[in-house]
Amino acid sequence: MKLKRGVKVETCRVCGQPTRRSGYLHRCIDSQCGAVHWNENVLSQALDDSKVFRKILVDADVLEWISGQKYVYVLLLKGKGIDALYVGMTGLHPYERYLNHKRGYKASKCARQYATAMKSFEGPMTYEEAISREITKANELREEGNEVYQN
Repeated sequence: MKLKRGVKVETCRVCGQPTRRSGYLHRCIDSQCGAVHWNENVLSQALDDSKVFRKILVDADVLEWISGQKYVYVLLLKGKGIDALYVGMTGLHPYERYLNHKRGYKASKCARQYATAMKSFEGPMTYEEAISREITKANELREEGNEVYQN
């Protein structure tokens, strides 16, 4: 977070550029980066209350889930010696899935504890395409020299 004329400006956790905030969700303004992250204060909300959870998603301009659509997403993992990526597949909007990881709902342990930003997502696609793409994406990232976790 940077100070700009006495006002805190949240920066992208991937590239360091300023972010645009929608509710608790911060989106990087750099179109080359495109990463997002949830402000940690969202975890102090009553996320188990479905009305509160839905309002947080609406305030963040997260689109409604459409049955049958699948996505593949990449999370940045940082902290306690981990500097890696997590690749997953979801039938939810990827931002909603990322928030579920953060709150520990149906979450991978490494994603729950260490996810700091969502670097990217792809979709929508069919279930079969998503299964294949998740494996391919993880392998591509490994070939680039990244440590990659999957569920």
